[in-house]
Amino acid sequence: MSISLPTTHPFAPGRIRVAISACLLGIPVRYDGGHKENPLLTNSPLTAHMQWIPFCPEQECGLGTPREPMQWQGDPLQPRLRALHSQRDYTQQLQQWCTRQVRLQRHAGIAGWLLKSRSPSCGVTGVEIQQAPGQPPHRSIGLFPRLLLASKPQAVITEGDLLQDEPALVHFLSRLAPATYYACSHSAD
Repeated sequence: MSISLPTTHPFAPGRIRVAISACLLGIPVRYDGGHKENPLLTNSPLTAHMQWIPFCPEQECGLGTPREPMQWQGDPLQPRLRALHSQRDYTQQLQQWCTRQVRLQRHAGIAGWLLKSRSPSCGVTGVEIQQAPGQPPHRSIGLFPRLLLASKPQAVITEGDLLQDEPALVHFLSRLAPATYYACSHSAD
């Protein structure tokens, strides 16, 4: 399965463009062939004003689905992304894709990003870097949001796990386009 790059998605007038981890929309791109659909994002009338731009760094950089689980390992300042069992190093492959994708998404009219928590590629918080045996894991940020924030520090980013109720979704949407969201939310009343 291949997901289109955001530049191939035509603009939908009156809708707010949000890049989103594809698994949060129920697309089966996770390492185990599953997804992490967030029903609030797929079923809430509030999201009718959104234009989702789904993507999955790990799947789209060529790792496929299903794939061996991966984790960051080594020095927290220069970790390597390795498959858990084979120890194959995917750092460069993911780095190249994420660098190119950040550049594309910065120029695609995207207002915000909804990313999968704890994902080695997308997690904004709680991404583990396994250090030497016996040492506790270091907590960091996934590769895609790290590169995005380095190039666009004001980017509006949140994790899908944080959007479990309508007030949390309203807060996220209000950070994207306050005037547009206010008009849309009051037209649904």
